[in-house]
Amino acid sequence: MGEEIAFIAERVKELQADREHGASWLARAAAVALRDLAMAEGVAADRLVDQLRVAGRMLAGARPSMAALVATVSQVLAPLTRADLHDTRAIVAAVRQEADIVLASWEEAATKIAEHARPLLQGRLLTHSSSATVLRVLQSCREQLEQVIVTEARPGYEGRATAARLAGMGIPVTLITDAQAGIFLPGCSALVLGADSILGSGAVINKVGSALFARAARASRVPCYVLSETFKIGPGARCAGAQLEEMAPDEVLAEPPPGVTPRNIYFDCLPGSLVTCIITERGPLSRSTIASQSRLVRQRARKLGLIAAT
Repeated sequence: MGEEIAFIAERVKELQADREHGASWLARAAAVALRDLAMAEGVAADRLVDQLRVAGRMLAGARPSMAALVATVSQVLAPLTRADLHDTRAIVAAVRQEADIVLASWEEAATKIAEHARPLLQGRLLTHSSSATVLRVLQSCREQLEQVIVTEARPGYEGRATAARLAGMGIPVTLITDAQAGIFLPGCSALVLGADSILGSGAVINKVGSALFARAARASRVPCYVLSETFKIGPGARCAGAQLEEMAPDEVLAEPPPGVTPRNIYFDCLPGSLVTCIITERGPLSRSTIASQSRLVRQRARKLGLIAAT
């Protein structure tokens, strides 16, 4: 393994161990890693092309529940499959350029999402877990928010950090345990969630508990809005085939008594029927648009060997 791939292997370990950041941050980190690899000095261009392919597979598979990694890597490495590029130096340069485009798009996305979401986010809202996109959108809407209710998001408790950040923005915040969501939702104007992946069916993978909250919102006739960059639309089709990551059981119970087996499945899948609207930087997306984008990501990922061809 060369030094460059060893560097990527370290980045993959960091992504796999990360519990603080959502899919947006992790996907940007993957794009930066690929750009850095493409900028490596003293390495022949043909060798870099081979290493970029290997690095892409490693990064795309680092977190199976986060389609943003596959979608981002697929776009950054799209020059590797372009028929008009034959010179390896031109291919590497195109990868660097594509990485810069992708990173700029990620930075601009939250501002555009906020513009589309602002008319819908007013009064009292409930949100779950931690989403950089949701935080930035709520910050832009703070003058029209009466209160944001934040769940703790056990077992990682990342909701506590979310609550602190929202309070720091001057937004009144109430922090609750996950189990209290059904009590507070009827008094809310909306349930607001981020996304780790959006499937071709319009289903959404997000921190575990999201599907329960969406069902509770539906029962209380409270709309469920998902705020997400289009980069989170992945190659998967339906909840039935989704990979839901399971983390260390000691996060749930460090020393279980005899006969007790703790489980720590970190994500769940919301059927599209529970989502009122998915709001992206391109505005609210229709099911047909999501399905079309998912097929495009699947085609790119297969060409690059990031996912199985079947």
